Amino acid sequence: HNVQSGRMFGELLNYKEKSYYEHHKTICFDLLTEEGTYEIVAAFVVSMKEEGGLSDFYQYDNFLSEEEFDSYISEIKRNSLYETDVVPEYGQPLITLVTCEYSRDEGRFVVVASLKNQNKANG
Repeated sequence: HNVQSGRMFGELLNYKEKSYYEHHKTICFDLLTEEGTYEIVAAFVVSMKEEGGLSDFYQYDNFLSEEEFDSYISEIKRNSLYETDVVPEYGQPLITLVTCEYSRDEGRFVVVASLKNQNKANG
């Protein structure tokens, strides 16, 4: 959770500004055996009090079909605070980073990114 002082996960909120995104278009997310660079697909704000739609972003962890994946990508791109040129393909791994957002009741700020490349870690 992002605390209002911004000390914990507050830097994620910098992605609300397109100018920040322009200088930070990728996120490094490494596992024990793999290194991954993820490109920002979309950044958006939702209220967890809303029913359905993007407030259900957390349920999109295993797409059953290409149609579901494409629909989700279209929805997040349509609601993004700014345009990115990244449009992931079906089967491409995604990460979703989420923190509290205080401009609306039960707000969440969400950044979705897709895997750009994958390399085995040395050692």
